[in-house]
Amino acid sequence: MNNIMLDIETLGTASNAAIMQVSMARFDIDGNVGDKLTIKLNITEQLEHGAVIDKDTIDWWKQTNAQLFESLQTGDDVLSVQQGLEKITAFIHNWDFIWCHATFDFPILNSLYYMFKKATPWNYKLVRDIRTLNYLSNIDLSVYDWVTEKTHDSMDDVLFQIKYVVDSLKIIRTY
Repeated sequence: MNNIMLDIETLGTASNAAIMQVSMARFDIDGNVGDKLTIKLNITEQLEHGAVIDKDTIDWWKQTNAQLFESLQTGDDVLSVQQGLEKITAFIHNWDFIWCHATFDFPILNSLYYMFKKATPWNYKLVRDIRTLNYLSNIDLSVYDWVTEKTHDSMDDVLFQIKYVVDSLKIIRTY
């Protein structure tokens, strides 16, 4: 399984937005899911290194799911950024394809590595964009359950995204 789905939950939309949660799961083109990783990151530490928070995103979180928003920032499982980056680095191999919203998740996570002066564990050539794949496959995304499966908990979103990415890949491979 050299495919990884990545999703992050943030406090903004800029490339230097603070990240609350990162999730990844390995999967194959048949939709089988392997190893998973979910971490919550210390927000204060990120702000001290130049990350930003966007008021509009905070307002969106409070309207969308205030309880999840609160839980992503608190608890004994919030890691220092150093610990979190070490776990991410250990999870990713240099030959993995990393699937994500390549104009959102990837630049923000890349920026976090840069802020903390850490080398990224991925080969930038292996990052794959979900939106482009969906467009090229012409998949009908309306058949998926966006209400109950797209929760904005990053692991729920990772597993949901794997479903339609696998379906998109199957469509493209039949041509």
